[in-house]
Amino acid sequence: MVMSLRGGLWTLLGCVLGACLTLGLSACSTPPPEPAAEQILDLASGQLISRDQLLASLRASDYVLLGEQHDNPHHHALRGALLADLQRPGAAVVAGNGHVHRDYGVPHLIAAWQPAAKVISIGFLESTDDLAASRQLYTHVWMTTAPHRDDPCARP
Repeated sequence: MVMSLRGGLWTLLGCVLGACLTLGLSACSTPPPEPAAEQILDLASGQLISRDQLLASLRASDYVLLGEQHDNPHHHALRGALLADLQRPGAAVVAGNGHVHRDYGVPHLIAAWQPAAKVISIGFLESTDDLAASRQLYTHVWMTTAPHRDDPCARP
């Protein structure tokens, strides 16, 4: 009796393990869903906003700080178009995402020099994965899809 119960448990365990492996492998072969091509999130309100709404906020600010993923050409193009459409005198800083963090980057320095200045800091992200951490770092987040990147570890 003990032997048959033990054998039955091993059989059941084998079936469960086999099912998990089958499900796991099929899940790995299915790519995750792509985020929307572009979304702009106002982190103060938690609302998605349009590019025109963002431009209106930028025009009302004293400083415009635009971050980027350094190796994402789409971020470079978006920032260039945004600056071209901004059409206003004033200071605009174009830098990597880390330099426009509100906790230690350029916004932190501006706050020390001009505490009343209205500063808009936009982080350009490639997915919503970084969104939770970004809530304290930027005033706005512009989410895009990631460009294709070659695997640096792949052999030629």
